[in-house]
Amino acid sequence: ATPVPTEIPEPTATPEPVFTAEQQALAKEFMNMADAFDKTAERVNATPEALANETLVNTMNELANEIIAADQYFTDPNKLTPEVMSSLKAAIDATEKFISEAEKALDQIKKDNESPKAASVVVPVEIFNFTSFDLYALALSPANSDDWGENLLIDVIKIGESAQGKLTFTADTLVWDVLVQDKEGNQTFFMGVDFSEANLEGAKLFLETTEGGDGYASAV
Repeated sequence: ATPVPTEIPEPTATPEPVFTAEQQALAKEFMNMADAFDKTAERVNATPEALANETLVNTMNELANEIIAADQYFTDPNKLTPEVMSSLKAAIDATEKFISEAEKALDQIKKDNESPKAASVVVPVEIFNFTSFDLYALALSPANSDDWGENLLIDVIKIGESAQGKLTFTADTLVWDVLVQDKEGNQTFFMGVDFSEANLEGAKLFLETTEGGDGYASAV
């Protein structure tokens, strides 16, 4: 008969897998990215203007889910195959780029909110037509803007007559360009009309034309 051994040998322990130096470096890079993402998410949640941006919020939620899903690869070095590591590096780079752009947008929102708003005042303006034609349309644009406003005239201003209008002034909008149009649609421009010395309780805008048809204007 075969003798029974007095001691049963213990099974050989399987060595735990060890993360390589490259895998450890990638894990650190991933954690740093995740921490940066969390900080940006906190800023977004504290910024109403950012929360109102549906595209930004949806992208943040998608990235948060992707970060949570990717975290499981760092529980076992065997899961970090070369292909997986390559994909994770690309994802980290893309997320870091997104974080950078989001932070710039948040900084701009903060800057805009901290900037003092220019005080504005609505001033009644009497427009005098001393040109050589009846005015069928009149639009104004701040000298620092490329956009003309809407037609301010309700009725035609005949030669030698005047009409009332209103302008909104700020410290940055005291110089205006004026566009007028006659019955046939011909346009005349009055550029750089300075209202800095005009009466804010009731300004007067004088529009005149030379014999050659050039426009010049003054405001008091």
